[in-house]
Formats: sequence, structure tokens, C-alpha cells
Amino acid sequence: MNKYSLITYFDFNQNLEKDWKDLTNHNSYSPFQSYEWLNNWYISIGSKTTNLKLFIIVFKLNNHTTDIFPLCIYKKKFHTTLEFIGGINTDIKCSLHSSENSILKSKKYNYEIIWKKIIP
Repeated sequence: MNKYSLITYFDFNQNLEKDWKDLTNHNSYSPFQSYEWLNNWYISIGSKTTNLKLFIIVFKLNNHTTDIFPLCIYKKKFHTTLEFIGGINTDIKCSLHSSENSILKSKKYNYEIIWKKIIP
């Protein structure tokens, strides 16, 4: 039986890097979607923005990373937004997905779980 799991990261760390490489080593992606690029963007730019909080969602199927949503919560003057990490310095801002086992391809996964994580 397939077991899905969802992990939320609030910082770049070794566990996230391992999950990221588990996915990107077996699929093709832009350099702007790499762990290294987005981690360096966060260190250089994102972490200096006091109103930005990382919110990276990782999906796994049977303990293998299938999807990564590299998001951040950005508090602006009158509202809060959920955005992809990278600001104006990143050409490609989107999620990463397994070509074979993406959660988006699953008809059995309840997407309400995602939204309850984002909006408790």
C-alpha cells in the first residue's frame, strides 16, 4: 500500500537538502530550481527581509520525495501572500515534481490536507 507523507520546512537544512536531491537527481530541472540556488538566494537576500518566512512543503511517497513546493510567506503592508521563493532574482519560480510519482497525479490524495497545513 502506498503511503504519502507531507513535511513542512521553515529553513534550509540537511534534511531538506537530502529530500531535494532525492527528487532532482532523478529528474530534470532548471538551475533556478536547485537547492543550491534557492538556499543562496535566501542567505543573500531572503533572510535579510524581516517580513519573509520560509514555508517549503515536501511530499513523499513510500519515503521517496515526489514533490517540492519552495514557498515563502511574505507579509506586506496590508496583506500576507504565499509566494514561490526567489523574488525578482529567479527566472523560474514553480514547484518541482517527480516525472513518475508526483502527488499531483494521484487521485487518492486529499488536497484539503495541504491547505490545512498552509491555513490552519
